[in-house]
Amino acid sequence: MTYTTPRAAVIVPTHNRSARLARTLDALEQQTCGPEAFEVIVVANACTDDTAAVVAARRERAPYSLRLIERAEPGASGARNAGTEKTRAPLLIFLDDDIEASPGFVEAHLEAHRSSANRYGSASVAVGYLPPALQPEGDLFAMMLRAWWEAMFDKMRGPGHQFEYTDLLSGNFSLHRDLFVSVGGFDTRYRCHEDYELGYRLLRAGAQFVFAEAASGDHSDRSRVPDACARKRAEGYADVQLSQQYPELRTTLLLARRLTLKQKVLWWSAFHAPRLGDAAAQTLIDLLPVFERLGLRMGWLRILYAVFGYWYARGLADALPRFAELEQLLEGAPDERKHQDDDRFVISLDDGVEAAERVLDAARPMAASLHIAGREFGELAYRPGAERLAGRHMRQNLTTVLHREYVEALVASGRLSVAPTNLGSNQIRPLPGREAEDEHALAASPPAYGDASSR
Repeated sequence: MTYTTPRAAVIVPTHNRSARLARTLDALEQQTCGPEAFEVIVVANACTDDTAAVVAARRERAPYSLRLIERAEPGASGARNAGTEKTRAPLLIFLDDDIEASPGFVEAHLEAHRSSANRYGSASVAVGYLPPALQPEGDLFAMMLRAWWEAMFDKMRGPGHQFEYTDLLSGNFSLHRDLFVSVGGFDTRYRCHEDYELGYRLLRAGAQFVFAEAASGDHSDRSRVPDACARKRAEGYADVQLSQQYPELRTTLLLARRLTLKQKVLWWSAFHAPRLGDAAAQTLIDLLPVFERLGLRMGWLRILYAVFGYWYARGLADALPRFAELEQLLEGAPDERKHQDDDRFVISLDDGVEAAERVLDAARPMAASLHIAGREFGELAYRPGAERLAGRHMRQNLTTVLHREYVEALVASGRLSVAPTNLGSNQIRPLPGREAEDEHALAASPPAYGDASSR
């Protein structure tokens, strides 16, 4: 078979999970786009099982081009970079080895970049959807995990969502190879949150994130509480790395949160008495099934969050053995509302929302002060680690965060009237001729860890 350059390369890092990898490769055989449209590159990341044999056995029968790269060095970041180096495909699709892609998975990623090409060129990054296929027993932990995943993707579905660096998920996303190479690929120093770190560099480089819901794959997340605790510990370590490398992100991380008295005790034990803290955390974990059987769900949740908080602090202590070092790190954290003067932009809504949206699209500031009739009524605040503001963010903020302030400013400027009803209450009505423009102003608006595969 003559090898031709495919349009996309699906890069799958894996580590000693040959059975799951086989299911992932099976799903890729069912793609609706032609097999010539993509190739699959499996990167065996310090594997000691039969991964190489599994890939070799299906190489001849696979409808797509299938290649194997074997690496002795551990680390999913390095594995993904290695896969990128071996392909000439213009589009990279990163997929974890425990995800069974839907039949339209590859086509949806290709379409996401086709549809955004006119607006963003080759600077788009498509984040796919990962509906969790969780444990069949459906216990409280499984339900909580499902709720966390769905809430994360539900946020991205919003047309006015302002993407942040934490929205990039390495288990299912795609971008142009040139963009990936231009920002330096994954930072191999990270063993956790390497996707967040890459997401921040991409946003700083002007990349535009889009949510590609049709690019979905069932995520076989079989994490249990001990796995989640290990993940939390890794997150703590990674957050120290992020805060040291990018001081402007410190206030977005859990390590900068204000602690309750209980949390202070947990963090103190993580730094000063880890043996005692580990034993106490295990005791709390052992209590979780008891609380679940008794139906004490809120108590169960408090215990779980306490355990997670402790293991997150253990990760902080791994990176900064002395608590005073963490305090010094946080003392240097910039104010999250601080931004450059030239990034603060004044936008008037006197000519209507659509005109203001066009101004935002042209300027793309990091923050904006909103005015009506020469008076400020609110702001689109600076958010460290978020994409620059665009027109689509305006209505979302006006109908949620700034709904009350916006309506009051419209009334004060005479753009809305307040008329008494026959019940004696006040009813806000748009003035004649303003209904279409201002109707949206009246609309009422109604713990985290990621995948640790292929490490």
